[in-house]
This record gives sequence, structure tokens and C-alpha cells, in this order.
Amino acid sequence: MNGVGVRADRGDVGAEIVLCEQGPLLVRGSFVLVTTEGETVDAHRRTVALCRCGNSARRPFCDGAHKRLRPGRGHEEDRA
Repeated sequence: MNGVGVRADRGDVGAEIVLCEQGPLLVRGSFVLVTTEGETVDAHRRTVALCRCGNSARRPFCDGAHKRLRPGRGHEEDRA
């Protein structure tokens, strides 16, 4: 799986996406996770943490691997 997108469920209020500094994306609410191939990923809950560092063993979900990164590695977008 190369990438995952988040799509709000049209039949509900939608989803909130929170960018955690030096951490994952938190997605809350009603959403569907979809791979770049169009396959649905079962989130099993209404709040998930999505990996942004690329080091998670549970991708697309965060496993805390970002905490082991040296400062300044990964999450380049946080240092704008």
C-alpha cells in the first residue's frame, strides 16, 4: 500500500483531522480510509492516528515510531 486517503462520510457530520506536531494525524468522526488503489482500510474505531513519519510497523496507523526519531528527522512539514 503506497498511500492512504481520508474521505468524510457524506451521510454524517464528517471528520475532523488534527495535525499533531512531530506526531501523527488524528482523524475523528465519520470517515472511510481508502488506499491509492481504491481499497477500503477497516479502521475499527471512530478515532485513529495515522502515521506521518513512515516508520510505523502498523502503517497506515501510528505505532509511536516517531518518538524514536532524532530531532529534525521526519515531519519536514512541521518545520516550516
